[in-house]
Amino acid sequence: PTFFRERFVLASSRKIAFSVPASYNEFVQETAGQLLPDNAFVVDVQSDRDEELQWMLPSSVLHVGTTGAEHVITELTTQQVFGPENRKIEPHTAYGSNGTAPLRVGDRPLMVDASGLRVRAIALGENARFTADSQNDLAEHITASTVVQAAFAALPDSLYWGMRLDGRLACLTYSV
Repeated sequence: PTFFRERFVLASSRKIAFSVPASYNEFVQETAGQLLPDNAFVVDVQSDRDEELQWMLPSSVLHVGTTGAEHVITELTTQQVFGPENRKIEPHTAYGSNGTAPLRVGDRPLMVDASGLRVRAIALGENARFTADSQNDLAEHITASTVVQAAFAALPDSLYWGMRLDGRLACLTYSV
């Protein structure tokens, strides 16, 4: 679970439920038979593959990682409040995630891809599309065993720590 645009957000295998704003235990989707901007709603993560949700990370958008892709949930238009009729979900990258919880470092989420061997930084690229560039291309041996847990230490140096499946720690320098 997480919070986004004053809504409590819960996820299951392919569905994401957004609560009524500032009323975190209410998931009423209609009021007197009407769909209102402040009603709760559910988003179905559509894909041509069988993908399971792995994580959600709020920032200026809601980043959603599945086993096969990374998606973004945000408003259709900033002229209206985020709600049941003013929301969109778009796939942006197709690396997939292994389930390791992502970390927000500065304004960028750092995630582990589906292989568990690549740490990727999600950033807004050309044409308002997000990219997910590998951060350990020059040192692939560091994550020779799947990364299963991560932490970031900003001081005294910017270090991304990844606990590998074999019990060893991997460390990457990451400049914010």
